[in-house]
Amino acid sequence: MSQRVPILVGLAAAIAGIAILWIPTLQTGQAIALVGFGVLAVVSLLLPQLAKERSASLASASAALSALQDRLADLEAVKREHYKSRTANEALALKVAEHVSRMEQQITTVQMLAEAYKRIETDLMEKRQINGELKREVERWRKGVVDSLDAGKRALASNEQMFIKGVESQLTCLEKAMRDLSLIVIRPKGGDEFDEREHEVVDKRAQASMKAGSIIECIDWGYSHRGDVVKRAKVVLAAESAPVLTQASLDAGPLEVPKQV
Repeated sequence: MSQRVPILVGLAAAIAGIAILWIPTLQTGQAIALVGFGVLAVVSLLLPQLAKERSASLASASAALSALQDRLADLEAVKREHYKSRTANEALALKVAEHVSRMEQQITTVQMLAEAYKRIETDLMEKRQINGELKREVERWRKGVVDSLDAGKRALASNEQMFIKGVESQLTCLEKAMRDLSLIVIRPKGGDEFDEREHEVVDKRAQASMKAGSIIECIDWGYSHRGDVVKRAKVVLAAESAPVLTQASLDAGPLEVPKQV
């Protein structure tokens, strides 16, 4: 409220006070009229000011309301922008997640390809080693055959005794070449134990000086390669000897002849 309002209120109070002081000397109607006049004067002075103040307050309230509405509109616009931004961010995050997923799949594929490449490299290295070993084995075979042919040629050009020695030398060269290639000759000697895995029985003979079932002689050599028997050696085994008949045994009766193994 303006500064004039307190002044007008004080003026009205002064008029009322003067009227009260004059009441004893004035007539009642005059006093009341005077007080009423004073009150009307004060009210007439106050009403325009109050109307003006109220109009100003209403204008200020209207301006504040308008500003508030503008603020609310701005907030609503910010809210819409925020929603759009959040939606865009969510869409972007979804795209980023899909891109990351594709990249992870690609990384997994690349790792699988790298592992497959390593396995292929390992296989190639092993195959190169195997090829190298095969080449070396072929070279050893070639050298062994050449040495054996040379020994046979020298044996043919010599006499009988030298021929025998040449054949033995040729066989020695071949056996050495085969041994270098892990091809072992199975050549049992007389008196060796029979092994059905490496030996094949082609005949049995009675041999008093040998244990029954032992090898008397080797008819044909056998061969094994890296532990696998390629060909079994053909052998003759010693059979059980027939019992010796004496007069005492004849008098005792017939004897059962054991079956040969």
